Amino acid sequence: MKIKTILDKKAEDSTFILTEDQRKEILDSQKEIADGLKISDDDLDIEVQEWLSANQYDLPGNAQPPVQ
Repeated sequence: MKIKTILDKKAEDSTFILTEDQRKEILDSQKEIADGLKISDDDLDIEVQEWLSANQYDLPGNAQPPVQ
């Protein structure tokens, strides 16, 4: 909790200067979230693991292409 408080305080004191492309990406992402186009970290982890398993890859750290 203390680390989060420190990070929150630093964020309050910081100003971020964004490029026009970065601003557009943020606005696009906010629209996608508002439109329901989002996935939780847990659900994404499951999807990735299913894809890796279907394609004979292993996680973590052992991502090896299948032998052909």
